[in-house]
Formats: sequence, C-alpha cells, structure tokens
Amino acid sequence: MKQKLVIIGLLLGSITSSNAQLLGKIRNTANQANNAVETAKKAEEVVNTGEKVAKKVKNKGGASSGTSSLKLDWNMYKQTPAVTFNSLLYGTSIGTGGLTRFSGYTATFVPNKTTSGATVNTVHDQSEFLKIKVYKGDQYITYFEYDGFQQFDDGKKIKYNTPDSRYKRDGEWVGGTEIDVQKWGTGDYRLDFIAGDKMFYSFNFEIQKLTNSDPYATMNEMYVTRGPWNDYAYMNYDESGNLVFGYYLNHEEFKPDPANSRK
Repeated sequence: MKQKLVIIGLLLGSITSSNAQLLGKIRNTANQANNAVETAKKAEEVVNTGEKVAKKVKNKGGASSGTSSLKLDWNMYKQTPAVTFNSLLYGTSIGTGGLTRFSGYTATFVPNKTTSGATVNTVHDQSEFLKIKVYKGDQYITYFEYDGFQQFDDGKKIKYNTPDSRYKRDGEWVGGTEIDVQKWGTGDYRLDFIAGDKMFYSFNFEIQKLTNSDPYATMNEMYVTRGPWNDYAYMNYDESGNLVFGYYLNHEEFKPDPANSRK
C-alpha cells in the first residue's frame, strides 16, 4: 500500500512539475507575443512619424530648391522661350557696396497656360510660376519668386518683376530680389530662369571687386559686374524719334564717386 502511495505521489509530482513547465512556456510565449505586439506598435509609430517627417522635408525641400508642380503648356508657342538680352544687362545690377539685384527681366514665349488649358493666375500661382535660381559656380545660393502680372504682345512677353508683397521661402517671410556679394564673395555667377516646371534659360556673369589705393579716398573698394556688358552696344529710338546709339558700360572709376557726382 505504501508503495502505491509513493508511486501515486511521484506521478502527481511529475504531473505538477510538467504542468508548471507547461505554464511557464505558455507565460513565456504570451510575453513574447505581447513584446511582438508592442514592437509592432512602435514600428508603426516610427513609420507614421517617418512619413510625417518625410512629407515635411519634401514640402520644405520643394520650397528651398524652388521646384514647382505647375505644368505649363510648352507647346503653346512654336518659338523657343528666352530672355531678352537688353533686359538681362539692365536687370542684373550691382551697387558699389555689393548688393546685387535681379529684376525687370523680359521673358519671351513663356506659356501662360497649363497643360489642362487653364490660364495661370499670377497671384494665386506666384509661388509656382516665375522663379530665378542663383548659383555661384556650382553652389546653389537661393531662389526668388516673381510677379508675372505684366504681360504684353498677347502674352508673348512677360516681365520678371519683384513681387509687391512678401512671400514665404524656407518658412520665412522674404521680399526683394537681391543678394549681398560681401557675404557670398566675388567669382562666377549663374541665373537659371524658371517658369512652372521647366528651366528655360541661363545667364552667366562675373562679379569682381576693385580696390582704391588712395588712402584719402572716401571709397576704398567697389564691386562690379563683368561679362557681356563690355562687349555689346545698343540702338533705339528716343521720344524725339532720333536713333540713339549707346554702350552697356559699368562705372569702374573711383573718381568721380559713382554714388556722389560732386566728388
């Protein structure tokens, strides 16, 4: 009888031990499952966060790089779009202190309709329509938006005018169309003219700094543009009807002072 009781006890102990091991395995499995669920939730949160960040970065990148989703109808004109040379030389102006302005350009045969046939709204679509990207050598500096409201010759010509109001660029409100050469330095520069989704024209020029050795001079240095200004002349009719012949020459003399004709 004692032997039976001992055997039964051993069996019960074995069963209890087995149940405990099984329960432990079940608990471990449950914990692993919970951990897997938590990991999946965290992974989902990371993915969602990443998607939000990616969208923000994409939007910011589009603004900072000057890209556009406005699809223009580039088959609207048979002629090749360009920028008039006269407006390039007049619109690219530099002050003696290095403040360089890009405005007043006249573009030709740039479409003012989209691929869907809609007319571009120059107010609503300003951030997507006319832009200029500025480069120093191969280094991208910035871009500017332009007001394309002024159009003539049935829309075949359009002005790159400075906007009347400020606009957001890289999350900041900006205005004007100037760069400070004292910040970026002298060297080779390039302007890329953009309309909608296409860059259609480039203009290369150089900025140099002249120095004055006169210790008593009121101005010791001066920034100037170099390039086609020294190579071309122009002819046009003035108000009297006379034909005027002129040169595109920059002031490069310290005397008289270009900022003050009395000096």
